[in-house]
Amino acid sequence: MPGPLWPQLHFTVGSTGSPLAPAPHPHRRGLVVELLPILGIALLFWFMIVRPQQKQRKAVQSMQASLEPGNEVMLTSGVYGTISRIEDEKIWVDVAAGVTLTVAKGAVGQVVQPQEVEPAADREDDQPSQDA
Repeated sequence: MPGPLWPQLHFTVGSTGSPLAPAPHPHRRGLVVELLPILGIALLFWFMIVRPQQKQRKAVQSMQASLEPGNEVMLTSGVYGTISRIEDEKIWVDVAAGVTLTVAKGAVGQVVQPQEVEPAADREDDQPSQDA
C-alpha cells in the first residue's frame, strides 16, 4: 500500500508543554551574531557613500536655485560663461561676444568667481630672487 496522501506533520513538545508549540530554536543567538557584520557593512555603505551623495546633491540644487543673471558659471560640460537670462528651468549663457547658449538649469556645475588678472609688471614672482 502506498504512503498516505497527506505528508505527516511532526510536532515537538516545546517549553510550554503543549504538543503544538514549536520547539525553541537553539541557534537563535548565533543567527543574530551572524547578521551583525552584514548590518555593519550596510551602515558603513550608507555613511560612506549614500549620505555624502545626498548632501552634495542638495548643495548643487541649492546653488542652481540661487542662480542670477550676471553670475559667472561653469557648465557640467566644462564651458565657462555668464548668465544673461533665466526662465523656469532654462538659462541663457553668454560664452563669447555674440554667442549665447540655451541650457537646462541642471547643466550648471558651479558658480565661479571672476578672477582679477594682475599686470605682469606688478608680479613679484617674475623678479629674480636675491638669495645667493
